[in-house]
Amino acid sequence: MEVDSGVVSKRSRRAVVRVGVGALGGVAAAVSLAACGADAARPAGGTQTSELSGTFDLLYQTWAVGDVYHKQAVEAFERKHPQAKVSLVPVAYGEMAPKVRTSIAAGSGPDGFQTYTGFWRGTNAATIMLPLTPTLFKRGELEQITFPNLLNAVWAKNNETYVLPHSVGMNGSMLVYNAKLLSDTGVDPKGLTTLDAIIAAANKLTQREGGSVTRAGVLPTAQTNLIMRWIIDQGGRFYDEKSYKWTWQTTEAERAFQWILDLYDKHNVAWRKQPDGIKDAMGEARAATIIHGAYALSNYVKNYPDVKLVDQPMPAFVNGKSPNYYEHEIAGYALSALLKPDDPKAKIGAAFFRDLLTPEGARALASEYSGAILSKDVYSDPSFKDTPFGAARAKLPEQIISKMVLMTMAAQPGDFGAHVTKVVNGELSIKAALQDMQQTYTAKEEEARRNMG
Repeated sequence: MEVDSGVVSKRSRRAVVRVGVGALGGVAAAVSLAACGADAARPAGGTQTSELSGTFDLLYQTWAVGDVYHKQAVEAFERKHPQAKVSLVPVAYGEMAPKVRTSIAAGSGPDGFQTYTGFWRGTNAATIMLPLTPTLFKRGELEQITFPNLLNAVWAKNNETYVLPHSVGMNGSMLVYNAKLLSDTGVDPKGLTTLDAIIAAANKLTQREGGSVTRAGVLPTAQTNLIMRWIIDQGGRFYDEKSYKWTWQTTEAERAFQWILDLYDKHNVAWRKQPDGIKDAMGEARAATIIHGAYALSNYVKNYPDVKLVDQPMPAFVNGKSPNYYEHEIAGYALSALLKPDDPKAKIGAAFFRDLLTPEGARALASEYSGAILSKDVYSDPSFKDTPFGAARAKLPEQIISKMVLMTMAAQPGDFGAHVTKVVNGELSIKAALQDMQQTYTAKEEEARRNMG
């Protein structure tokens, strides 16, 4: 789950919370648990039996929704597999990767862990994780459970899957709008299918006093995601996975940067510095639209329940083209490299991970989280449609998830926000920013590749 750092709990609870294994619920109908050692056969009396037996420690990110979600998952799993016990080890976001690295280096630690794929750039996943394929899962099975384009989200020397995709907040993928402000201004959100249309609407929605913007027509967030996507939308590239080369000094990159800059200069529909006294521009109706992540809607509903905010997918940079949705990382689950495929712990972990992606398993999350849940079955399940965000997310697989693009560059790709800020503030030209990015990213990639051996 992609969560703003301010949302993630800062506490570091090192005590292991012992909870009887319970997966999110019900039997995964189309999935054979026998593939990971679970016998779903029922004896004549109707009581379910299971061959899973033993313990499994799972390190996971602690935050309000995640704590409830994982606890319910464990409780449900125990009802199906009473001889298996899962212990939840909660840690803060910033401790997730360091704890995994240090524990595996020491030859101990959790049997499995929730993770973000971006943590492992410049790392051979096989040194940290046990491959999920081909023993614990067949690739064809994973392609039925989740989305094929997301199965190689971390790099390894072989082509196996190491992280089971679970969720992603989809930064910069959605246009969130204030339904009342659009209605009052005569803007039909159904017409916001191009970037030109978004700018035209923003001009109508912006309020100005003395040349200063008092209500923004549109605010951009996740500018790095947007620029990368828009480069690809134009047929360009910023990174070549075969040659490991970054390419920032291109016409496509300049155009993408320019669109962001034009919001402030050419169109005057956004402010460079948010006016004093505003805590949340959208929640307080001081902005009419914002380019944000899919996860943002659930935050707004929780914090500003009286403001009707709606979102829809961002269009492509090029009119008439199908957009891509490049993602820096996704959240998922992995098993420790210290395990073997035939280890009972690995079998328990695989069964538990599988249950997390069933409709029953994801229900607790779907009720609180508007980001993408990376399970195919969830979106067709009637119970999901009845959740607070079910109707808004019903078409997410074809609209966005199936169009997601992941790359396994060794250098961290999402760290040029400072360059964007300097361009917006007039401290750097676009060409100068891209030249500096070219040098910086090339050097980081070369260093990371050397460290990888």
